[in-house]
Amino acid sequence: MKKIFLLIAAMAFLSGCDDGEMTFKTFDFSGANAQRCSDNNLIYKINGTEVLILDIDPSYLVNIPTPEGSPRVVTITTTGTNKIVYRNYSSSLSSNTICSELPPSSPTVRDEWKGDGTVNIITTPKFTDGKLSAYIHTIRLVDVSFNKDGETIRIVDNSFGEVNSPLGYTFNFNDDANPTPVQRCSQNMMIYKINQSEALMVDIDLSIFNNGVGGPYEVDLSITTDNNEIIFDKYNGSVTTGNICDVVKPITPVVINRWYAVSGTLKVITENDPVSGGVLHKIYFANTVFQNNNGETILIGDTEDYFFGLYTN
Repeated sequence: MKKIFLLIAAMAFLSGCDDGEMTFKTFDFSGANAQRCSDNNLIYKINGTEVLILDIDPSYLVNIPTPEGSPRVVTITTTGTNKIVYRNYSSSLSSNTICSELPPSSPTVRDEWKGDGTVNIITTPKFTDGKLSAYIHTIRLVDVSFNKDGETIRIVDNSFGEVNSPLGYTFNFNDDANPTPVQRCSQNMMIYKINQSEALMVDIDLSIFNNGVGGPYEVDLSITTDNNEIIFDKYNGSVTTGNICDVVKPITPVVINRWYAVSGTLKVITENDPVSGGVLHKIYFANTVFQNNNGETILIGDTEDYFFGLYTN
């Protein structure tokens, strides 16, 4: 006869079968922190010999805040992309047991239950010293049924835990205390700055620098019918001028993430340069939003204008 067990709360208890067959011992992972494998999509919690493993498409963990009351809903199946598995091992285990491409020979899996159901994810920004530093993904098992050999264990409204997603970039191109000049490609009109594996490129009509002393002279970055384009690139290695300016780009490094400025204002203030006798153009960004293909955004210049650098012509 099919045995059906119902677990409503996180602390529900089921004892092992008398015939020695392994089953859920406690399903109590409340004292364990959720962890992520660095080389795959696995998120897991360990409690002694027990582990709860969640394997979901990374698109559900994008760095985009979820609207209040509208979490991301993940459908879990035993055969699809998104999966959840409960395992009980022969002895205590570590992250190496879960994350290794070639699992160690010991401990061994003594019991495994695969789940179907629904998981919710709420994403919120994390701020450190008033600056956005990461995103927190709060994961909840809304209704998941684990199955094995005709038996079912149902978990309802159970917290899986939180995992952090780093920003993956620094976006550090300004230094008000020590203003630095922007660079310009000799082949085209592009002006840019490089900071190790990141580059911020400004491709605009350079006639804005011919307006004489004064300003701010402004470019509306929300207009899509002009040829103005501001790009922020994150590479997988150190950037060189060739990556920005050459018609035929170097093979490495390559762009791993690209953002475009989709709104905001570029400002230019032109001042006399007492040293050269010419003029200096100070470039700022105000309330500028950059967005990538995943919909992730970067906001700069929201509390005060973001100083990009100095340009001379």
